[in-house]
Amino acid sequence: GVIMGVLIINLLSPAPMIRWSKKILLTNWRVSNIYYPTLHQSSSDAGDIEQSLQLSSQKDCGSPMKALCLRTISEANYQITSFKIEAVAYILRVNQDANPTGTFIVPLKLLRSENVLYHQFGACHIIDDTSPLHRLLKDDKLGSIDRIVCKATYHDPRFKADVVSYHTYWSKDIEKDAVFRPMVQAGPGEDVHMSWNNRTYDHADMDAYDRQRKSDVLPSHPFPTGIC
Repeated sequence: GVIMGVLIINLLSPAPMIRWSKKILLTNWRVSNIYYPTLHQSSSDAGDIEQSLQLSSQKDCGSPMKALCLRTISEANYQITSFKIEAVAYILRVNQDANPTGTFIVPLKLLRSENVLYHQFGACHIIDDTSPLHRLLKDDKLGSIDRIVCKATYHDPRFKADVVSYHTYWSKDIEKDAVFRPMVQAGPGEDVHMSWNNRTYDHADMDAYDRQRKSDVLPSHPFPTGIC
């Protein structure tokens, strides 16, 4: 009876309908005073928002930075809601002989970590001086990241249930000096608003990215087309 009950619950529970990008990209970008304050935008604390604005004003517009970027898409043919994503990094501990002795876990604050409605989503962790990865980047030791574990939660209105999806990016899944190719295409319209609202998406480009060369002009946001 207990086994049958477990089977029934599993059958009735919705399966995660989130697809994660195969790679997580280490993207080069330049600071923009338009986008940088949104680092704390998911926080409801006024102090955090004020602090982020002060922080952005201290940055030189155009300063090069790096961000870890990932993408997800919904495989549901209906709208899912209340999407939220979290991430933690597992960093290798090594001894004086450079042999691994364990790991320690650090949370990664994500830019655009929540969305009321969800169809496709891009999230990134800005590696600035507040990031737990800042020292690793400065010391050229980002290779000591063993893995990045992500969790997405959302509400499935068809099943009227909250669903959780997990994904792990291992060290081999981190692509350096790369930027995601846009999945969005603006549609027809009499003005920019109508054109954007008539946009279409090509999820075939979910994992598409371009290599960044030193001669490239850096984008002013880790995702050149925003969350898409």
